Amino acid sequence: MMLKIEMLTVETVGALKPLLLELADYHNQTALNFRGLYPLVCADEKIRTLQRGNQRRQNCRSSSGC
Repeated sequence: MMLKIEMLTVETVGALKPLLLELADYHNQTALNFRGLYPLVCADEKIRTLQRGNQRRQNCRSSSGC
């Protein structure tokens, strides 16, 4: 199997949502001693956080002050 490593962009980070939901479902089925639901932050909020971080990085690269 060949792996390809690439940076997520603001446009592509949304592709993580199905993976985050699958991870949460797996965790909630297997972590019997965890009292609560995983994740503590919903997938949509996590996507928005990642997009804001990527946007800041892109803005930083385009300015000379970073």
